Amino acid sequence: MSETDPDPEDAANWEEACRREDAVRKFVLGRDGNRKSATIKELAQELRLSRATAYRMIAMFQAGGTVTSLMGKAPGRRRGHRALDPKREALIQETIKVFYLKPTRPSVARLVHEIRTRCLALGLPPPNWRTVKARITDLDTRAKARKRGESALLKSTMAVPGEYRASRPLEIVQIDHTRVDLIVVDEQTREPLGRPWITLAMDVFTRMVTGFYLTMDNPSRLSVSLCLLHAVFDKGAWLREREINTDWPIAGLPEYLHADNGADFRSKAFIHACRDEGINIIWRPPGTPHFGGHIERLIGTQMGAIHFLPGTTQSNPSELGEYDSTKHSSLTLRELERFIALEITGNYHHAVHAALRRPPIAVWKEHEGGVPLRLPKDRMRFLDILFARKGARSKAERGPSVRFALLVASPDRRCRADEGQGSRKIRSARSLPRLREAPKGRVRRGAICGRHPPRHHAEGSERCAETSEGQGSP
Repeated sequence: MSETDPDPEDAANWEEACRREDAVRKFVLGRDGNRKSATIKELAQELRLSRATAYRMIAMFQAGGTVTSLMGKAPGRRRGHRALDPKREALIQETIKVFYLKPTRPSVARLVHEIRTRCLALGLPPPNWRTVKARITDLDTRAKARKRGESALLKSTMAVPGEYRASRPLEIVQIDHTRVDLIVVDEQTREPLGRPWITLAMDVFTRMVTGFYLTMDNPSRLSVSLCLLHAVFDKGAWLREREINTDWPIAGLPEYLHADNGADFRSKAFIHACRDEGINIIWRPPGTPHFGGHIERLIGTQMGAIHFLPGTTQSNPSELGEYDSTKHSSLTLRELERFIALEITGNYHHAVHAALRRPPIAVWKEHEGGVPLRLPKDRMRFLDILFARKGARSKAERGPSVRFALLVASPDRRCRADEGQGSRKIRSARSLPRLREAPKGRVRRGAICGRHPPRHHAEGSERCAETSEGQGSP
């Protein structure tokens, strides 16, 4: 029951205790300790108790002096009382220890049967199953879960630390991936492609989203790096290319990057790039998702908005009913990316946050002046280190991702050389192939036109009709 609707039995018990307190207080203050047998009898009659109980009430009141001390106890055996004889009690405890508390996890029914068998073998009457269950309830929950190998129960009963706090903007940024609850379609054929992945980064102090990256490829070092690039640099050019007029002011290197233990967050290139720019990485302890609670709640908020779009898969398939997500899918990857950006900059940043009791953008603007803007000393070198790797390159690391990186890290740099410059290759890591700066009036084979979706180029289109030889870059 709620606090506004108390238990009738508790209320009656409290009223009776108040009546007793009034009678005992008057008796103690009125007699000044000079009690007579007749007076005690009158008090006992008023309280409807025996004289011995009346004496105990006086003693309890003088010791505690509170109404609670005079509340009647519930009838029956006191809590923790055991009426079983010592032999059967010892047999139950021993059987629980050697039979029940094992990784094989025998059921309570099997335990009751085992205790019954042992009791009959010793000529003892078997205990009731409720008695056995009561002994199991008395066990320490975490100790029982540890011995029986019940990891889920062990995690659920683990003490969760207090709220993960930061004292200033960009002190701690949390980053994580999730599969988007929506099926996207190909921009050219309109055929369903599947569910994309999104990598999100969020500032713990202001709750501002610092950046994100959307891709059809599984989470990798590349998606983490591109999300970090988006988070660190100014997003003006990125927003203009997507025709988004809202403001996204947060930018700069964080002091700490809080991530999980995935291999993509532990790559040497990523760690090297972060450490080189003064970013300390904090990895969550394995199996402790509550340590990333801020970013997890942000992901839930963003997925909640996506659940209203055509082609949603919902977070739980059972919620779909007869809805066919594939049949109703209609958004391309670029359209979904633009929707997420608008949702972040237009709604989330300006809505009152439950923990802050203010919009995240208001908190950022209040402290923006006191936060020194730290950016990589050399943008292209930072990009090079992030993308450095050995071995063959993946499809995700081809032109489209490079174009995203260059647009964010160096928005004034185009896919062709500036006027007066000759043809020269961008000296980047081996994961930045195919992208070359070309003389004015020509785009080299394999360059990204910027007008077609990344998949158009990633799937092997050697040349785009709009970037054929003789035309400039868009």
